[in-house]
Amino acid sequence: MAQAIGRWGNYFNQELFGGPHRALGAAQQCRNRPTETHDIALYHPTLLYESLWCVGVFLLLIWAEKRFRLTGGRVVALYIAAYTLGRAWVESLRVDDVNRLARSLQDLITLTVELRRRGIGFKSLHEALDTTTPGGRLVFQVFAALAEFIRELIIENARDGVTAAKARGHCLGRPRR
Repeated sequence: MAQAIGRWGNYFNQELFGGPHRALGAAQQCRNRPTETHDIALYHPTLLYESLWCVGVFLLLIWAEKRFRLTGGRVVALYIAAYTLGRAWVESLRVDDVNRLARSLQDLITLTVELRRRGIGFKSLHEALDTTTPGGRLVFQVFAALAEFIRELIIENARDGVTAAKARGHCLGRPRR
């Protein structure tokens, strides 16, 4: 049930919404929508879909535990399987930024290389990237190089700041006990 309630934080953050929604019924208005779809006001309310899925999984767990007397971690295994199935469906509806596609730049590059190896092109409407063309792959690689450069500058500046603070006698981190 906590997962179902937790999904509603996405509504207040205005994040993790699905693609444009043109049908009547439940739809989510989003302030932070992709720039290429500003003319569309309603989106799939993926937070609602996922919240309802989590409630369904909760009810399934209660029913299965009583019906089959699940023991020895079987309830947890059922939860993981059912939640993953619903999460995969909801994730397929999302239209988030590329920075949510992978955990790191290296993961994103690896993912696009693997997609290309399989003959699948990668297009990001939000960032206007298209790796199906030589120019798109060049832009992607340039952006990746710039992102890595900026990351390394941030790390270097943070290390310099720590060194300078230590030189001034500041104690960093948690107080020692």
